[in-house]
Amino acid sequence: MIENNKKNSINVFRKVYEEIKLRQAYILEGRDRMAQKERLIEISENALTDIDSMVARNCRVLIKNYMYSQDYSALDLITLLSSVVNNDFDNTLREYELGEDFDTNYGTRTSLIYQQAELPEFVAEERMTECFRYVPTPVQVFTQILTKLRKHESVLEDFVFIDMGSGMGRNLLLASTCPFKKIKGVEVSSFLCEIAKENVKIFKSNEQRCSSIEIHCVDAVQFEFPGENMILYFWEPFEDKVFMEVFERLSQMDSAHELKVYLVFLGRCFPVQESVFGFRLIERFEVFGDLHVECTLLKGTKEGDSGGSVDEY
Repeated sequence: MIENNKKNSINVFRKVYEEIKLRQAYILEGRDRMAQKERLIEISENALTDIDSMVARNCRVLIKNYMYSQDYSALDLITLLSSVVNNDFDNTLREYELGEDFDTNYGTRTSLIYQQAELPEFVAEERMTECFRYVPTPVQVFTQILTKLRKHESVLEDFVFIDMGSGMGRNLLLASTCPFKKIKGVEVSSFLCEIAKENVKIFKSNEQRCSSIEIHCVDAVQFEFPGENMILYFWEPFEDKVFMEVFERLSQMDSAHELKVYLVFLGRCFPVQESVFGFRLIERFEVFGDLHVECTLLKGTKEGDSGGSVDEY
């Protein structure tokens, strides 16, 4: 059984932020901007001394990226850290998690919130800035999305469900209560993939209708899309630049027969360009009612040997 963590976060950035806030007057002393940066880095180093060495390395790299590559002032970085650790959205998600208690019910581990730099593995600087944090989709939200999909596509047995940025695999487990042909998770973090694989082994539910669940530990732009009907799920896993590479790969996929593809966007909808699938909006609805977050469903069809154009949505 996977050990659960009720704090829902490993809170490395909170530890760094609290240490910096205690010494803020010292850090911002004087007008020498470079000296302020150096003092902030010194204090952050002290806060990182007793945590996992790879996490500490990632945090150092990220802080220095902001300080030097992006030329943040010390005060700018303190403000940024404050927005990360005092994130109202994440705090509300934690309340959802405590209410649903998914992991306690199934013995899994899916509830933690991880920033890229907080993962105990080597994280390249580019990945820290292009890929976003892992946040579990609340059970009631994902169930609502599945209900909407059933309304538009009654024969889910013909579809492969793919979670782009699958993290610890919660959505894969929830999707398995539907009779999908296959379920695939695409995740760049090897640490999260190992947890997801363990979760798949542990998860037992009388409602499970699909046992074909695969975890692909790969950069999303390298993922090989199956030549089958697909439902692709995105909850803001990466920046637009990465999505456009993924979308281009999807659009160039060869198929000798007609394919149907649904794009499900929780939160911000990525800019879907003209493609052979001719994607069109089929529904937009609100989830997280108190936070006013939307879910957008697009549907596209690709003929075996002909193209199409995108409709306005």
